Amino acid sequence: MKTNRTSPNVEKRFAVLGLVLQALHVLFGVTAVLGMFLTLSQLKRLKQPVWIQHCRWQLFTFWVGAATYAVGMFIGVTYGLWWPFILAAVWVSYRLLTSLVGIATNQPAQSLLTFKA
Repeated sequence: MKTNRTSPNVEKRFAVLGLVLQALHVLFGVTAVLGMFLTLSQLKRLKQPVWIQHCRWQLFTFWVGAATYAVGMFIGVTYGLWWPFILAAVWVSYRLLTSLVGIATNQPAQSLLTFKA
């Protein structure tokens, strides 16, 4: 039996794999780059708007996270202030957690700080 490569289940798996690879950047720094390339390569194949939004969310998290890590590292090495680096790590963790919650509920990733009545 053939499986449809663009079924929602496969699309969800790509979103989860990209998220897991980005989350493992703490242990193995290169996995975030692999996750970014995987997400970027699969973005055009996705059909469901929910999973397209998750992939874009993860790409934004990767690029802004990489930039803030670089700035935080520069400030840490130059001035001995490590709080910008730690703040960047907290922000990336928050974004990944937000994406995880969205994937678990099959909803688009959105800020966890927005309250719905």
